[in-house]
Amino acid sequence: MNTLTVLTYSTPEVTEHYFTSPGKEVKFVSDMPPKEREYDGVFLENLLNQARRRQIPNILEMYVKSLKIGGRFVTTTPSLEWASKELYRSDEPDVAAYMAVYGDDSQPNLSGFTLNWLRALCEEQGLKSFASYQERVKIDLSTGKEIEMVVNVYIGDRVSGTRSALPEQKEIEGVSWLKEIELEGAGTVTTPPNPTLPTTA
Repeated sequence: MNTLTVLTYSTPEVTEHYFTSPGKEVKFVSDMPPKEREYDGVFLENLLNQARRRQIPNILEMYVKSLKIGGRFVTTTPSLEWASKELYRSDEPDVAAYMAVYGDDSQPNLSGFTLNWLRALCEEQGLKSFASYQERVKIDLSTGKEIEMVVNVYIGDRVSGTRSALPEQKEIEGVSWLKEIELEGAGTVTTPPNPTLPTTA
């Protein structure tokens, strides 16, 4: 059985939501700093929003360069669009809307993202967009309370070098990471066939 390696700083349960591959073993690692051209997948959960706006292109470039050619990149950020609407239409908005904008004391948000801006930033790094959408997620607070927040989800594939003009690398045997995406209140959305993704030799 081939093993696929995914770089992630999230829990296995959350990572598996985006990275599953029938017939393949998926191994999760948390290398820091990431190694170049090392991983079949990279998952950044609510990480970019904790960086300053001017730092984001360099952070994205580092993680895109860590992917093999054909590797899959997935990132989530709180939805600034959803949070803005929630704050605008209610005199007493839920705490989740404030957290989407400001973060919390331990992890404050230094940047906010619309879905379009997130997708544009990722495409600037040479990623080929596979899917971008908003998803409702549940978050357990340290107080024991559970809240719901809407996040942006971007999924893209590294098809060539990054903006640093890395040389081309031959694509190797592919595997499907994601067949269906469950959208809250919208039923099941079937995605188009996946582009070629690498397997570990």
